Amino acid sequence: MSINNLLSVLEDNDKFKSIVKRINSSKDFDMSLFTPAKDFFLAAFLREQKKPSVIITESSSSAYDLYDRMSYYLHDCFNILNFPDSDDLYYENFSKNKDIEIDRIKCLASMEAYHRDKSI
Repeated sequence: MSINNLLSVLEDNDKFKSIVKRINSSKDFDMSLFTPAKDFFLAAFLREQKKPSVIITESSSSAYDLYDRMSYYLHDCFNILNFPDSDDLYYENFSKNKDIEIDRIKCLASMEAYHRDKSI
């Protein structure tokens, strides 16, 4: 059984549907999950939402790790982007990394394009 099939099993679960409904109807929702379950739940939740989402992590390294795991769970179903951390050293005089700026612009443009298309 592939990961996508496992995600479908979770998405069909009544408890999962109930949790998603509670999350969507609440501005302040707190839920604890065991670490191994967090990624799996998040992947199923993102598939259920069918809209762009912003996930904020405590560090850039955990963001990269989450990006890798979500890419594994969601494959090509979603356009998963990582808003990269700046590599600025404010006391140094050198040019900024253009690749980081381009990746950041792609992330922001992707979110803007979704909202622009939905408002038409």
